Amino acid sequence: MTIELDINDSLPELTKKIKTKSNIVDQKKYVKVKKNVVICHPSDSTGCGHIRFVYPFTYLNAVYGKRGQLVPFLAPIFIRQGDILARTRTIYFQRQMTDAHMEIVNGYKNNQAKFKYKMIYDLDDLVWGKNENEGGTNKHGIPTYNFASDRITSNLKDNIITIMNMVDLVTVSTEPLKKYVQELTGVKTPIEVVSNTVPQFLYGKARRAGVKRRIEKPIIVYPQSPTHYSNSKKMKGDLNNSWYDYFMKSIEENKIQMVTMGNLPWMFEDVKDKIKVIPWINAYQYAAILKAMSPHFVIMPLVPNDFNSAKSDIKYIETCAVGAIGIGTKFKSGRISPYDNNIVTLPDDCTIKDIEETIYKYCDSKEYNEVITKQYDMLDTDGRYLESPQFINKLISIL
Repeated sequence: MTIELDINDSLPELTKKIKTKSNIVDQKKYVKVKKNVVICHPSDSTGCGHIRFVYPFTYLNAVYGKRGQLVPFLAPIFIRQGDILARTRTIYFQRQMTDAHMEIVNGYKNNQAKFKYKMIYDLDDLVWGKNENEGGTNKHGIPTYNFASDRITSNLKDNIITIMNMVDLVTVSTEPLKKYVQELTGVKTPIEVVSNTVPQFLYGKARRAGVKRRIEKPIIVYPQSPTHYSNSKKMKGDLNNSWYDYFMKSIEENKIQMVTMGNLPWMFEDVKDKIKVIPWINAYQYAAILKAMSPHFVIMPLVPNDFNSAKSDIKYIETCAVGAIGIGTKFKSGRISPYDNNIVTLPDDCTIKDIEETIYKYCDSKEYNEVITKQYDMLDTDGRYLESPQFINKLISIL
């Protein structure tokens, strides 16, 4: 006798179904359970956690959960209930690395043979350096201007490697990050690239109308978080280039309206009264506030290092989704940059004159409108919206 259990059964209903008149049926032998639950364990509760887990799995649950086709849910604690684990097809971890996280992952691993679920681990940043064992300047992987460089200890990095060796699949945000992980950790677990996307349910489907005349005083947003520079260490970080000089010159000459998001970088303290500063905001507000500013340009300067080469182009696709021109950095040395495919780029050694000429060129209404149209088209054709079939099919295929 085989008993089919419905995903919507309550625990009392399950108990009733598996009882006979005089005996309880051997569940291990006879009960078939619809394995459609995906337990998602976010670790990062800020922007990365939302981009990698909260947004996509909330959407999948909304689309497929009611019919029981796929039931992903975000779990803040270790799930120990046997009736839930019996229905679970996948347990997905996002960037877990602490000793407490290790206990959680170990607990699931110990039950994997019994409940037959898949275990996946997601990593979206590079935390190892090529010269780590030799004591080189890049031993942390994470640049010293990023506050995480002081927080990611050797123990945490070892935990990540242990977890990646324990699971069935590792997912990363970019191809370069996949390559770095394979080269620097020796992990043999298969690695899949799941690119970052922007949710249309936050950014909207409507395209921003183009500009009708030349932009005289462009609104230029610098949206990078305080991980791209260090106020405490007084390090310019990814602004240690001509972009800083351009901003200072253009602000003093009143040629642009500069907006910083997340914080005021320390090096702009002397001109803070001429800059619009948007304090750190939560991930759900970010899209609405960025749209409301109606920026003309969003710039993403980077300095060349392995950490930046492994990063995703999330700031660029967010920029495309609000109808502003994104200007990303290309590394002149040939090193990979997340912004290599931007329509508008400047090299990491560009001059103030290079920047001024680029901004001037794209302040022309025709030039400007052509770029934002191509950017919108890219989001559609390349499947960079969360709701796009390319992304959803990719995500479901690994679950």
